[in-house]
Amino acid sequence: MSPAQALAGELQLYPGRPLPTVWSSRPDVAPRLAAGRPAQALPGLLGSVFTLCANAHRLAARLAVAAAQVPAGAASPPLIASADEAQGLRLATARDQLARIALDWPRLLPGESAATSAALLQGCPLWPATAHSGTAAALWAPLGHWLRQHWLGQPPADWLQRLGDDPAGWIQRWCHSARSPLAALLQRHGAALQALSTRAVALDLLHQPTLTLPMLARQMHEPGFCRQPHWQAEQPDTGPWSRHADPLRLPAHNAWMRLTSRLVDLLRLAVDHDARWLQTGALPTGAGAGVAWVESARGLLVHSVRLAGPVPLSDKALGTEPLATMTAATTAATTTAATVADCRVLAPTEWNFHPRGLLAQALVPLHSADDATRLAVAFDPCVDFEVVLPRLPALLPQEQPHA
Repeated sequence: MSPAQALAGELQLYPGRPLPTVWSSRPDVAPRLAAGRPAQALPGLLGSVFTLCANAHRLAARLAVAAAQVPAGAASPPLIASADEAQGLRLATARDQLARIALDWPRLLPGESAATSAALLQGCPLWPATAHSGTAAALWAPLGHWLRQHWLGQPPADWLQRLGDDPAGWIQRWCHSARSPLAALLQRHGAALQALSTRAVALDLLHQPTLTLPMLARQMHEPGFCRQPHWQAEQPDTGPWSRHADPLRLPAHNAWMRLTSRLVDLLRLAVDHDARWLQTGALPTGAGAGVAWVESARGLLVHSVRLAGPVPLSDKALGTEPLATMTAATTAATTTAATVADCRVLAPTEWNFHPRGLLAQALVPLHSADDATRLAVAFDPCVDFEVVLPRLPALLPQEQPHA
């Protein structure tokens, strides 16, 4: 195993066994790597460690540090991402979802191949990311046109309108009528994915974040919590199927709904001109402490930090800028002397691949490696996984005939 793989960890899934059916070697690296580092360096550090959702990690770290520097007793709504940061998150998340659909699904779903990836990505204006110059805003119109021509057969806004009119049946009807590589892929796996039932217990922390996120932040600093989190005696899941701004909020009760939610998420992002689809925020949780949340491609990402040193922002530093819109430039001077005393990261994978979580429960009755793989792809781990089937008991020798 390479150093990078050791740092990321891996997952093993054990279908057909009693709980726990998921084993993870993912290390809790944030506390070890961040302690003692300059607070201003934390976003870059975590963005370089968590590379698959680097933009979301950088933003969460920046917001958490900013919240930790709010003066004690200052009354303020939650901090939020700046307009530029929100648009950057929108673009990064769209690229992440595109990669999941066009690269991971063909690579991991049974019976697919690299040829499917090539067909799905042909001519895409968002891929590869380094191949396109100009502003990010200039990419959205070409993306909408490309989605219409290559995947949907209609404008993304029209497709989403039909989803709103028929949330339970539209995607399946579209798969049978559309003529595109993506529709064909979903049709091939539709029946198998819909047969993989799961409980629907979505993580819901953003309805009242000023109450729930400080509570979660306190738990995040308890030993072992960020590796096996829980909330209100449950191990819920989180993903694009549980977006706070989703007008449908359908319960995700099978693998099909979780898998196709990534397509829906990509289309929502494509038409989200004001970058309001993904929620971000941060709150102070004590003197020199803050918690931040970002809806990333895989679900809700949470960072909690505790700083040491001269961390509170002075009145002069704050000036007249509202706390809810503080940018990195506002806090740059004040973070220079502050260092990280403790940093905790709670990523979606820890909820979704909890040893006793919703996926783990759904694995118990399964006896097929293909079905276990489909289920894992629907929950979308950010690291490699392996399906380990139970070994069959040794066959007993044939009974010898009696003399």
